[in-house]
Amino acid sequence: MLIETIIFSCSAAGAVLGGCNDQCETTIGSSEVIICESIGTGNTESDTTQSSTPGSTWTPPPPWILCQQYVSGGVEIPTFGKIWVKIREGSRPCLDQKPYVPLPEPPSSTSNTVEIINVESVQEIFRTSPSVPKAFVQPLERYFDEQFVFSVQKETQIKNGELFGEPVSVRFIPRSAIWSFGASGFQASHIFGEKGDFSAKATVKFQVDYKPLGESWVVDAGSISVSSNSLLVTALPLPRETRLVG
Repeated sequence: MLIETIIFSCSAAGAVLGGCNDQCETTIGSSEVIICESIGTGNTESDTTQSSTPGSTWTPPPPWILCQQYVSGGVEIPTFGKIWVKIREGSRPCLDQKPYVPLPEPPSSTSNTVEIINVESVQEIFRTSPSVPKAFVQPLERYFDEQFVFSVQKETQIKNGELFGEPVSVRFIPRSAIWSFGASGFQASHIFGEKGDFSAKATVKFQVDYKPLGESWVVDAGSISVSSNSLLVTALPLPRETRLVG
């Protein structure tokens, strides 16, 4: 089965639903790689910024707006609900937007209110896994005392995606393969020694490299093992010998 790359966006609401965490970092699990990047400086209500460079011109930040998004934290992946978040105008796509007007005092219990989430810091997550390596065997059937020759793909896989509009990549380099009948190597021979139908597959161990935003490759950051497709072979019984009796 081919596992495609997936990109998630998340906000405070997304953290509640899963897929985001307080520790935004790259994680290499047993079956997938998760690259997490975050932008922003945390929650703030200040609209004023002063330059630290004498004589420079101060440029005011974009105004605050209310941005409507799916609960997943973006506009690309529809979910079961929508939320309004407080962001700087133009900082990210919105399903709908309207001016942000601070409330001077808490509303009464009878007022119609809209939940607003302050998303000064936003995470985006890129998930990917290596594709299943393809295994082969020659021939599919032969006498049980003869060798079957097995092989499995040894190809480097590169999965690309984007976080905050910038490219990120994960590279899976095959380093070793172990077969279910005990042999090792990307190509192996085996004699089953008795007649019957037998299955075999290889487990390929990949070295994981990844390239985060604006940085060079992080080499050999971890490893992931993936099983190949299962092969079915038939070991035939030996032919009977015919003897002439004089």
